[in-house]
Amino acid sequence: MNIPVLISASGKPLDIVGISEFSTLIAGLSVPIVVRVARYLSHDFIVGIDFLQNNGVVIDNNLGVISITEDLVRAPLQSTFKQRNLATSVISVCVPAYTEALVKVNIPCYYEGRTVLLEPVPGLQFRTIATARSFSRCGDGMSVCRVLNYNPFSVVLRKGMRLAAIQSLDTIAGCTPYMSSEKPKIVNREPLT
Repeated sequence: MNIPVLISASGKPLDIVGISEFSTLIAGLSVPIVVRVARYLSHDFIVGIDFLQNNGVVIDNNLGVISITEDLVRAPLQSTFKQRNLATSVISVCVPAYTEALVKVNIPCYYEGRTVLLEPVPGLQFRTIATARSFSRCGDGMSVCRVLNYNPFSVVLRKGMRLAAIQSLDTIAGCTPYMSSEKPKIVNREPLT
């Protein structure tokens, strides 16, 4: 069996162990798919450009939907299955205007004791707050998430509000710590009026 070499987004070759054919239901439409089965993927499923082109797939980030075969089928980009990979606020928190805050978030138990990457949820970023991309250590089913209230008024983050998407560190190709060659400058700033 001649299996082509596939390269991940990080530039590493994927360990392909076989090929499989099956049909999948996407919002009620049965779509036949030929797939390569890979070992050690950081995501459950990766769709290739060949599938996207052959099926006339249009990804609309503004609406948060994926359209297949000239709008025959529409499906949400963030499925309910993936909601298990979301960090949600532990308690309701009021974030004052023009303020950054560290908010305690609930993390699924399978991330316990691990360091993860917290990223903004694409459909929610800048709707009420902005979420910073950050590394976070998980313990006791919780962690912290850095958010920014960029509004001229206070914002209440409700208990259970989705604040960040959780990614495994396997998705990172490389990371170099920043080392400053200068001493930090202390700047006294006047409050905004």
